[in-house]
Amino acid sequence: MVCLNKNHPKTPEYGDYRPIVVTSYVIKLLELSLLEKLQNYNESKMTTKQLGFVKRQETKGNLLKLSYNYHIKFKSSKKNKRYLLYLDLSSAYDRVNRSKLYEILERKKIMDKNEINLLKAIHNNIQIKIGEEITCPMLGLPQGLI
Repeated sequence: MVCLNKNHPKTPEYGDYRPIVVTSYVIKLLELSLLEKLQNYNESKMTTKQLGFVKRQETKGNLLKLSYNYHIKFKSSKKNKRYLLYLDLSSAYDRVNRSKLYEILERKKIMDKNEINLLKAIHNNIQIKIGEEITCPMLGLPQGLI
């Protein structure tokens, strides 16, 4: 594996690297059975402000809306200074609480118990091998999966 330095010329720290999961075709086929349910939920039941992971939408759309609304509503107010702050959660996928995710998927009836168990099996059986070392990441969600 060759890691590209996206922060060139700054030397990357250990935490700047994360593996991309390359899974078998069998796992990808199993995931496809879950993908349609997740997409349907995203498109029909989530807030209209949710733009990430929704077909034909981009997360930067909310940034553009916020910026536009800010300038229209507050540009005439010169008395009080106002600032916009955009935050991006670094490595947000690495911090997902899987137990909470499974609980929400079941409570909101996004997936049934069998589908959640399939998702758990996929997440809990990922192994990363570097040389002779094998690790099983138990936190967050792997990139490259649904």
